[in-house]
Amino acid sequence: MKIIVIGANAAGLDAAVAARKTNRVAEITVITEESVATYSRCGLPFVLSGKISSFEKLNVYPASTYRIMKLNLLTETKATHINVDDRNVEAESKDGKSKILEYDGLVIATGAIPKKSPIEGSDKDGVFTLHTLRDGMEIAKAMKHSRSACVIGAGYIGLEIAEALIEKGLDKCRWE
Repeated sequence: MKIIVIGANAAGLDAAVAARKTNRVAEITVITEESVATYSRCGLPFVLSGKISSFEKLNVYPASTYRIMKLNLLTETKATHINVDDRNVEAESKDGKSKILEYDGLVIATGAIPKKSPIEGSDKDGVFTLHTLRDGMEIAKAMKHSRSACVIGAGYIGLEIAEALIEKGLDKCRWE
């Protein structure tokens, strides 16, 4: 039995663990575009504020956990095509190499995708969404040379990122 899970955060790992509990000998492959799997997305603003010392502290499980559970974890790999008739997934690694992975069972647990703002200029440099570790690292880099910031969105993450920016000394929204 070959099982592929696309997505390696909370839902993806839960699916892989459930599959492992159900079938101790299945070949289970977990695919994620990110450099690490299963980290606390909710902690991203707290790294930016300094309440959590590094992005690495957000990792829920070390790489050894996946080996112990006999999960084949493919990081920095993107599922580019699903062929349901032939029951396979084409995946491309960061270095551009493609491979075809066959499956008996497939779980797609990719989660949400941040909605891009329709506001003119939101596609310019210095405008960010906060959803992944990479997003958090890009914001952290920008914060080092920024004096002010504006957060659009007042959900939990929006409020937490606004607080983080203020705690780091950036001025509130300023229109120039």
